[in-house]
Amino acid sequence: MKKIRIKSSLIAVVSVLSLTYTLVACKDEATTPQEVTVFEDSNFTGVSSKFGIGEYFANKNQLTPVGNDKITSLQIPSTLKCTICEHDNDDVTLKFGTCHTITADNADLSNLNFNDKTSYIKVEKR
Repeated sequence: MKKIRIKSSLIAVVSVLSLTYTLVACKDEATTPQEVTVFEDSNFTGVSSKFGIGEYFANKNQLTPVGNDKITSLQIPSTLKCTICEHDNDDVTLKFGTCHTITADNADLSNLNFNDKTSYIKVEKR
């Protein structure tokens, strides 16, 4: 009889822990912003713009208010990744210069030799 109680108690504890983990994971994803924020200046300062999942082209004025070739720092939530490229020609041929895919905050794109060079942004889930 004691073996059954211990086994039942253990199953109940595991079930509660599993449910708690599931609820916490869902809450974290729901409260994490689903936008990348770009800034004109280093250390996440100056004029900023937020970009949700999608593609954004300077030649269509979609990088405003920061603008073309003016992004210096960016904040990226843990659920997203962001590709930034220089020299967007058009959204049909998708010819770009250098590109970087970034998965974490970057306080100064100079460390990638990419300060004030962004003309295209793509935000997507990891």
